[in-house]
Amino acid sequence: MQGVDRHDQLRGRFSLADGHSFQKWHKKLAMAMIDIARCNAYICDGLARGYHGDRNVSTSRTRDPHRTFLIRELFNGEWKNSLENDCGMAYTVSTTPETRPPSTAAATEFHYLPQMCVAKESWKELAGRSRSKRKCTVCSFECRNATQKTDYCSTHQVALCKRSYPVATGKPHLCQQETWTCWQKFHLFYLPKQVYTADGNLRRSSRIYRAQQPFLKVRREQQQKKT
Repeated sequence: MQGVDRHDQLRGRFSLADGHSFQKWHKKLAMAMIDIARCNAYICDGLARGYHGDRNVSTSRTRDPHRTFLIRELFNGEWKNSLENDCGMAYTVSTTPETRPPSTAAATEFHYLPQMCVAKESWKELAGRSRSKRKCTVCSFECRNATQKTDYCSTHQVALCKRSYPVATGKPHLCQQETWTCWQKFHLFYLPKQVYTADGNLRRSSRIYRAQQPFLKVRREQQQKKT
């Protein structure tokens, strides 16, 4: 039974463990601990911002709903550790200064985009169109097996996955940041280097494309042999 106190009600409203049954008790416990941590983070965020529950102050202007807080946490948070099963990393959907990646020598070399780029599920945004449109643009350019489980950037009209891959050996012209996802590579490396246009089309006159063209040609020949 939930709802012992206000904080328990808050935790129960958006619980990760609710609606799921686990045969192993430690899985249920782990999900409950995540719920408690997120609830505590929300409370601490409110205290840090000076929300003291003053009834005379309009809560619509001073306090975010719990759902809005969780959305901001999931979409603007930086997840630095890749999963062991190679599912990749989550990423920030914005390239604004507030949500930019940690500063590195490679990151400071490029200019960050002024506009907000929001990730949307590609299977929803590209419904009714060819499934090939949902393949990751960066994976295809770097000659990897492009996954169709991608997110769609409506600003630049490209599908990008949320995985990070080891640096490609023998291809120094490609992005050398192995901790970056394909979303970050596109927005922080290939787009500033003018490999792609603002509409997501390959710029065949770019230096990086000319260096990658022989590898793309071999890749196309291999795919034609399979078909």
